[in-house]
Amino acid sequence: MAQLIFTRGVNDEMAGDTKFAKHVTDSLARFASQDWGDISKEDSSNNDAAAIVQNGRIIAGYEGCKRIWIIKEAGNHTNCDGSDGHGAVTVLFPSEY
Repeated sequence: MAQLIFTRGVNDEMAGDTKFAKHVTDSLARFASQDWGDISKEDSSNNDAAAIVQNGRIIAGYEGCKRIWIIKEAGNHTNCDGSDGHGAVTVLFPSEY
């Protein structure tokens, strides 16, 4: 399973705004079901291809009370603890990229 990371900005906003926290949770559910959100058709096609091979980079964007990006880094590797690594999934604001 991928490691889930929230940037400080997203984490702080989630802690102080339940509506935003729900937006993030809903967006993660969409991401998990391969709904890449509000991105171009070309980026969506690239994400679909990356999901098939399971080691490509995926970038999704979701509009809501505040726009967020969810990025899954490429990688099938072994973590330091010996577990299977599938690339980190990071939730961030576009300004934090």
